[in-house]
Amino acid sequence: MYICIHFNDTKLNDMKYRLKITLFFLLSFIVSQCLYSQNTYPTKSVKGVEYYVYQVQAGEGLYSISKKFNISQEEIKQVNGQIKNGLKAGESILVPKRVKQTDRYFLHKVTDKQTLFAIGQQYGVSVQDIVQLNPNLDKVGLLSGTTIKIPKKQVTKQIKKEVVHRKENETTPTNSISVPTSAFIHQVGTDETLYSIASKYHVTVKQILALNPNVKENIIEENMALLVPYSSIQKRKLKTKQHYKIAYFLPFMANSESVNPTAVKFIQFYMGALLAINNVKNKDIDFEILTYDIEKTETKLYEVLNNPEIQEVDLIFGPAYSLQIPILADFAKRRKIYTVIPFSSNVKYISSNPYVFQFNPNNREKETKIVDFLIDNFQTENIIFLRTGKGYGLDKNRFIKDELKKSSVPYQEVNGAYIKKFLSSDKKNIVIFDTNKYGASKQYLSVLYQHSYQYDIAVLGEYGWKEISGQRPKMYYVSPFNGTTKGTDYYEKLYHKFYAYSKPLTNPRFDLLGYDLTNFFISKMQKNNFNFKKKATLRYKGVQSDFIFNRENLDGGYVNKKLYILEDEAKNQ
Repeated sequence: MYICIHFNDTKLNDMKYRLKITLFFLLSFIVSQCLYSQNTYPTKSVKGVEYYVYQVQAGEGLYSISKKFNISQEEIKQVNGQIKNGLKAGESILVPKRVKQTDRYFLHKVTDKQTLFAIGQQYGVSVQDIVQLNPNLDKVGLLSGTTIKIPKKQVTKQIKKEVVHRKENETTPTNSISVPTSAFIHQVGTDETLYSIASKYHVTVKQILALNPNVKENIIEENMALLVPYSSIQKRKLKTKQHYKIAYFLPFMANSESVNPTAVKFIQFYMGALLAINNVKNKDIDFEILTYDIEKTETKLYEVLNNPEIQEVDLIFGPAYSLQIPILADFAKRRKIYTVIPFSSNVKYISSNPYVFQFNPNNREKETKIVDFLIDNFQTENIIFLRTGKGYGLDKNRFIKDELKKSSVPYQEVNGAYIKKFLSSDKKNIVIFDTNKYGASKQYLSVLYQHSYQYDIAVLGEYGWKEISGQRPKMYYVSPFNGTTKGTDYYEKLYHKFYAYSKPLTNPRFDLLGYDLTNFFISKMQKNNFNFKKKATLRYKGVQSDFIFNRENLDGGYVNKKLYILEDEAKNQ
């Protein structure tokens, strides 16, 4: 897997800003370096051939080493004459470096007296094409026994059949055959048979022989070029996209005169997202990460969207602010780019935009969750809708009240100044405010806390109040987060390894949100080629959040329906 991270450029204005940008880019640089790092062995070049330098472990045999490096035992023996009497623990040996084949080239092992011109003629490619894929040839030349890359040609290109030595004085004449689009070239390796090659590519020996009339009596030899038909499995793999561009549009607020505390959560979100990308096990998928500070304005977003590289992005995370969402959603629809809105619960026109995913459920979803919670747990208890006088004439609880009436569940509407008169001593009391504002509710939370010594009281509050200090009775919150402030042991070790400092203590943790969301969408890239058209519901179990993305119609986007009811004990601060 290859990961490339880009940041948009920003002008540096003053020393404070330079320091802030330096710290931010330093963090990003550390992350990207960690993402690039892999567990590799030292390498050594001998006569133009690359080898791993491997130290033999106690109890390790030649067979286990060959499997570890996906290479034959014979190839290891050939370059390590000293091991003919066995391996010794602590001994260093050379292991030929296996060059990964791609859909652009295959491998050819150079034999004695071969020239670049002869090899080019053999495969129907130019010497220049070979040299471009093998820049070392200019330095060390063409050496017998080395492996070089040969560019693949299809349909109209001709290849020469490998000369097969059956007897000392007998050769097979060289003919020219075309490579059909339904086949590819396989270079026969050490100890390979027609049966093992057929099994490897999920085809039959008969199918291989049909494409290779030069193979007589099922005899093949090392280094021989065979045509192999694509199996149905391989055809599906060929159609699978292997390179993805993911863009993060987040308000890092790097141009602010002072450090913006709100921006910290977006940086944390991004940090968790990078850990998810680093965690991908599928080495055949490459990621290019584009990161933009879009601040809070429409102007800044338009500026970013004018970059040509954005047109080819596969997935966008962001924005955070409602003002920018319609602009990006419209862009996503026109360009057919899947876009994830991680924070806002107010995404307009999502019912007519199949490319938008909304993580934070809308108010109607939350109200429906509250209705179900009240009916299931407080149907025969004392439900109170408390008027603070700060509702500004809007009844935010109208839907909840209407649904309770439909289910014949009683409730009271009470002026906050007289709340004590309406509390029940023989029932549970559940209180719901007419405002989302903590400032307007704070004094009543304190009063209810004092009464909680005498009455069984709970308040159904806003999740944003959870981290605010102040007296309050037992609280219930509706949230798309499960309430955990700790990731899995694996995640916490990963976080500490890459970032080397303490985990965030906020609830929710925005690094876990970035991790969960990015993990979910990467899993879809790996499994179904990032195609959601036939799916009405998408489910995922995350660390801090589970997702149930639902779409109401084929023309609409997805809204997360998964919500939790969290409970907090009363507190005096």
